[in-house]
Amino acid sequence: MANGMNTVFLLGNLGFKELDKLPSGDRVLRLRLATNESRKNRDGAYEDHTEWHTVKVFGKRAEALTTLLGVGDRIMVEGNIRNSSYEAKDGTMRYKTEIYAREVHLAGLRGRRAEAQPNIEVDVDYDDVKLGVGAPRMSEDQVASM
Repeated sequence: MANGMNTVFLLGNLGFKELDKLPSGDRVLRLRLATNESRKNRDGAYEDHTEWHTVKVFGKRAEALTTLLGVGDRIMVEGNIRNSSYEAKDGTMRYKTEIYAREVHLAGLRGRRAEAQPNIEVDVDYDDVKLGVGAPRMSEDQVASM
């Protein structure tokens, strides 16, 4: 039984996407998601603040979402937070926080794409986990419906 819970929900706009291949041969889609909020400053006026998040999607869903998603699209991501560190070229330790997506929902498309495509939902289920890297699988029905 788990002693805690690591779940995050993000709703924002896609700013960047990149499909890559892991050494294992599995595909990974790296997304940059912008979330916005208004904050009250010291003078009592509201200021907009944008936070950028790195989201990773694995497997066949990564490939499918590459063709479905475009910059500016509104998406909702459910996943968990992963923190890691690495040594940079200059020898310093660097730290990063990423979201490993369990589910990705398209919440709205931008521009002409909004008129051309219906809302599509792609769910990610983590059935297999290998060495701490999620290996989600898309059902054949989901692949066929695209």
